[in-house]
Amino acid sequence: MAHNRTTRVKRGETGHIISVTFYQDDGETVYDLTGHTAVIEVTAQDDATNLLEGTNMTIASPASGVATYTMSANDALIAAGTYDWECRATHTSSGRVRIAPKVDGYDYGIFIMKESKIGA
Repeated sequence: MAHNRTTRVKRGETGHIISVTFYQDDGETVYDLTGHTAVIEVTAQDDATNLLEGTNMTIASPASGVATYTMSANDALIAAGTYDWECRATHTSSGRVRIAPKVDGYDYGIFIMKESKIGA
């Protein structure tokens, strides 16, 4: 099951919320984020450029495995294009790490920054 695969954002849009659900190894059962911190990373697909590197997320619904990130004014300036994204949740006591997306056969999620016609 492909969860959290593609995120689309319009360039210049601030306040856009990216919501990510973390899953257990079976890819179906949500992973409880109670006691975790989470970060999101967006990189160029050739890994040459880090656009959002270890940027803190909010654990929005721990029992449901949901973490969110709200795009800032600086994030909204990322050049239009297609990038890779990945999120990492770390348990604050044990140090155990869970990575999203947890999808069959895919290493990363896809982050698409679309150009806006407004202000272009």
